[in-house]
Amino acid sequence: MKLLIVHRAFPGQFQHLIKPLKKRGDHIVALGEQRLIKAGLSSVVDQLIGYTLTRGNTPQIPDGLLDLESKMIRAEAAANAIEPLVKKGYKPDLIISHSGWGESMFLSHLLPRVPQLHLLEYFYGADDGDMVFEDPFVEDGFSATPNWKTLALAQVKSLSLLASFESMSWGLSPTKFQCSQFPKRIQQRCSVIHDGINTKVVNSNSRVELTLPNGMTLKYGDPVITLVNRTFEPYRGIHVFLRALIDVQRLNPNVQTILVGQDTPQVSYGAWRKDGKGWLSSLKDELGDRLDWKRIHVLGTVSYFKLIQVMQLSSAHVYFTYPFVLSWSMLEAMSCECLLVGSRTEPVQEVIRHGDNGLLVDFRDVEGLSKKLLDILENPSKYIHIRKSARKTVEKNYELQACIRDRLKLIDKLTASNSLKHRID
Repeated sequence: MKLLIVHRAFPGQFQHLIKPLKKRGDHIVALGEQRLIKAGLSSVVDQLIGYTLTRGNTPQIPDGLLDLESKMIRAEAAANAIEPLVKKGYKPDLIISHSGWGESMFLSHLLPRVPQLHLLEYFYGADDGDMVFEDPFVEDGFSATPNWKTLALAQVKSLSLLASFESMSWGLSPTKFQCSQFPKRIQQRCSVIHDGINTKVVNSNSRVELTLPNGMTLKYGDPVITLVNRTFEPYRGIHVFLRALIDVQRLNPNVQTILVGQDTPQVSYGAWRKDGKGWLSSLKDELGDRLDWKRIHVLGTVSYFKLIQVMQLSSAHVYFTYPFVLSWSMLEAMSCECLLVGSRTEPVQEVIRHGDNGLLVDFRDVEGLSKKLLDILENPSKYIHIRKSARKTVEKNYELQACIRDRLKLIDKLTASNSLKHRID
């Protein structure tokens, strides 16, 4: 079959699907933003089309319209890029697109009556989502704050998604929580299938050793706490974690902490800081010598191999998050048999059963997190069964090959003869 796969940073979340689709003989045209397309993919797909943005946002445009204009600009660029191929007679059997960037907004006008499968990653403005999550540790303007202006902005931010739903035949969402954030009428035509975790590669390793930038070598069994957060923002709880670490360091002089991520004001999620500081730098200023920063090792962005080593080394892996998109890293940590200490928020609770395959602490409970980490470090054997159960959870519900099979079945169902109209109602 002929597939048009659209993702701003192709392949993005579709990376695990490409090879299985090609292996079974499907013809793939990929469409993405030229500067963000992952290098070396032209030999993997049949045709790779990159679009280029020819203009930026209108100066002094209201904040509420900034996001919509950005996605309209991207949608127009994507449509312009694929149009020459369409004029030559190209018509795919299915369009697979990430709906969050706006690129597929106009494709139904170029390719009418072609079914579309949209990856539904997140819908801003839900009643119980990130925009209304109260975080007492964050100043207004640096993160989500539940006031009418924030909610109004989220409402406008959703306009491009609402427009794309009109051409969506079916939706695909990685978790039940993420699916639940969308309007009810969208949830009713959405399948929940995770991207998948390669449990054969992401596993435990009792022989792992890791040499840190300062020359210190850590090995399995050493008291090591880990946290992975791409840009160290409140959405992923860095500010709660470091506050909890004060007592952990004070009461356990041997503990070492590894942070994976970049210290930058340009956060991945939430509002960018306006003072030019990264969140980690700001927290260093705030917490000062209450923390022993020599025992906190910031690795920056690392290779996937080193990321897995960090998790394999971990005595306790902390994953805190607002009600938002669930990170792959949480499931990867579980697949490594990490003892996961997660926030008692909906995305985490979908996966973690407290005391069975992980531990849960209220997002705002600094003292509770400290006590839990200290107990883990002092009594590691007490939690071995939880580590084993964590990996079994990933093997049962998120194993890569099973997720790929389920996604391929969905694709086949959507492209089956007479199985759907342009849009499934």
